[in-house]
Amino acid sequence: MLDAFASAEPVLKNCEPGFSFFFELIRKECNGEGSRPLHRICTLMRKMGVRSFVREDLEKNPELLGEQSDASIRTRGPAHLKAVRLTFFRDCPANNSWRDVAADSILGYAVVATLTLPDKTARVYILESVVCPPSLWLGDGNGGLKPEMVSNYYLHCRREFVTQVGTKGDTRIFELVGSFFCQQNDLTHVCAHAALRIAVNSSPAFSGSKLMNSTINTLLNLTHTGDHIVGRYPAPGPSLGVHVPGMVSVVEQLGWRAHVGDFIQNPAVDYDEFIYPIIESGCPTILGVQNYQSAHVFAVLGHTLNTDRWSPEARQGYGSFPHSPFIPTSAWTDHFIVSDDNFGMYVTVPTDSIRNLLIPKYNPNLHASVAIGLMPGSVTLNGYRTERLAAFLAAKLVSFAKAAPGNRWLALLSGPGERLVCRTFLCDKARYLAHVKAIEDDQKKKLGAAEITNLEAALPDAFWTTEITVPNLYCGNKRKVGDLLSRVDGSEVDFGAGKLAFFGWLPGVSWPQGLLQPPADWPIFGHVPVLRGASETRQLLEW
Repeated sequence: MLDAFASAEPVLKNCEPGFSFFFELIRKECNGEGSRPLHRICTLMRKMGVRSFVREDLEKNPELLGEQSDASIRTRGPAHLKAVRLTFFRDCPANNSWRDVAADSILGYAVVATLTLPDKTARVYILESVVCPPSLWLGDGNGGLKPEMVSNYYLHCRREFVTQVGTKGDTRIFELVGSFFCQQNDLTHVCAHAALRIAVNSSPAFSGSKLMNSTINTLLNLTHTGDHIVGRYPAPGPSLGVHVPGMVSVVEQLGWRAHVGDFIQNPAVDYDEFIYPIIESGCPTILGVQNYQSAHVFAVLGHTLNTDRWSPEARQGYGSFPHSPFIPTSAWTDHFIVSDDNFGMYVTVPTDSIRNLLIPKYNPNLHASVAIGLMPGSVTLNGYRTERLAAFLAAKLVSFAKAAPGNRWLALLSGPGERLVCRTFLCDKARYLAHVKAIEDDQKKKLGAAEITNLEAALPDAFWTTEITVPNLYCGNKRKVGDLLSRVDGSEVDFGAGKLAFFGWLPGVSWPQGLLQPPADWPIFGHVPVLRGASETRQLLEW
């Protein structure tokens, strides 16, 4: 958090192994009570090798004063806010001075706000936190250490942040890459505010000013007086939460397009297949869950991958319902990485744990109800529909293409019993061109200058990419045997007729002028690496 200065000299605390009582610290900072989100942050710090932290009482900057003022208006009396910033490091200088801590050792920070209300009760919440991705520090070969995210863990929504430690006259600036987190206070902002702020502020595509609670309320014309209030004070009181139309309005006013999946009205749509192309594109998603007595939203920022998972092929092999003509790569997603303001950041939700197995209105278990994907404004065709239509077209191409003698991979695709696997994500021209220029198949064959030139002329600025592969090739090699590129705008009717898929290739054959034109030769005859997710380039620590 920038422009928030300590009111007194900060104190650096050694918390190397031997200091394990973060419980005591949390109770002290949280009005004598526990805090699941702060516990989660401290747990992440310990797992990543924290050695020290700095505690600061903060002077009230405009954001803190705004939180205090809104609470005072809401409660019809003076409310008092106190804010403490905790900043965590992997370094602990021998002199125990915060001025000498290594700049690149910062792991994260948390600003803990305590609102004392007119009735003498207190609301304690994390107003803002940023933590680096869960990582291991491994040897870099030169005697140093470098961070590597944990195995098969893909946190796509993260970006660079800047924070500070110190007083107004003596300040140090720290930079870190991570994701944003915050909590509701159930008074002037609710879980929808938290989910929106986590999603927007964590997005690598977001270049505007930090999204604050007050900004959301302004965009929605919400006030804290009369009937237009948020939260419950005093109980029971009127309550006006921020529902799906309001969240969509905020997303669109910030310049994005909201891709909404309603899994109550459309129970045939599997929530994980809907949000996976969005997340794999590096775009955050707000996911709503509910049961018969509660509803909640949180932000989805990434996913895990389990290439040994039994279900993708076994369910179809044993005749489970529903039968699908292809396997989406979301089938190998064990968890979605979410930040839930009730329980903390970087928690993993098992994909099957919130799946609708019954008609939603008869399902007593917690289940996914709605998703709001934050996509670029130009993207009108969603990834879920694109993947299903692309899978249909890919199967047609495989059946129509005639494998020449020696084209073993195309022959394999059209062979009996082999099911296609599809992986869909949003891509841009520069990234795709860099990918195809670098790829080399298992037979050491690469694209020539003519193919690259044709692609440069054909590619729009942004498009959906659907990679075509087969189960064991994807799981064992992280490789593919084809691509289908589709425009991001237009109607589903046009797409279904093959008019929006403007380029495709399979082993030895391509459709450079679109799928409605005759095929051409293609120099790639084998499998090539998949194109990494929007924020992923490394291939270490994978299984």
